[in-house]
Amino acid sequence: MSKERRKFIRYDIPLDVGFKLLDNTSEYTNGVITNFSRSGLCFETDHSTDHMNKAFDLQIKVPDSDRFTSAVGDIVWKQELDQGYLYGVRLMVMDTDDKSIILESAYNIWLNKMRG
Repeated sequence: MSKERRKFIRYDIPLDVGFKLLDNTSEYTNGVITNFSRSGLCFETDHSTDHMNKAFDLQIKVPDSDRFTSAVGDIVWKQELDQGYLYGVRLMVMDTDDKSIILESAYNIWLNKMRG
């Protein structure tokens, strides 16, 4: 039996995300965040990358808003799916106010599910 290594609860929250290697001039590749925590996130995309443990620029949709917030994170694991890929990201830099907004929204979704 493996021991859970995460320090913070991950909350399910579907948010649009764009990602590209930091300092890369190419356009963002789109994906959807499936869960989010204080220290990381998981997202799904149809794009494959082998750039593990390298800094990525992330553009994350802020809930109940038309804007995106910037973050920097590194991909620490990758899982191939039937149609796409799932990536685990460790957040390194992110606006604390925007992170709080996302976590509060995710918590409210979780709370509503628990209440039935």
